[in-house]
Amino acid sequence: MKDLIQTEIDTPDGVALLEQIYITELGHVMARVYYKKKGIRINKRLTNLEELLQNTGLSVKDEETMKLKKLRAKRVYKTTYG
Repeated sequence: MKDLIQTEIDTPDGVALLEQIYITELGHVMARVYYKKKGIRINKRLTNLEELLQNTGLSVKDEETMKLKKLRAKRVYKTTYG
């Protein structure tokens, strides 16, 4: 949501500014929050795409593609420099 109106929100860490809501390629629904007093931005996970669409009559068209992307993202490669 690029055109989100910035809104002040209450968080466990105090009042913050909700700057952006977005969906990652893994299907996580995230919020970018700015803490004015601390001068920092933090990305917080709100939910995931599958849970967001529950009880709406909408669904992910190709669940296999979503699962494949999730598996690829979890691979960790160890690199050593000699």
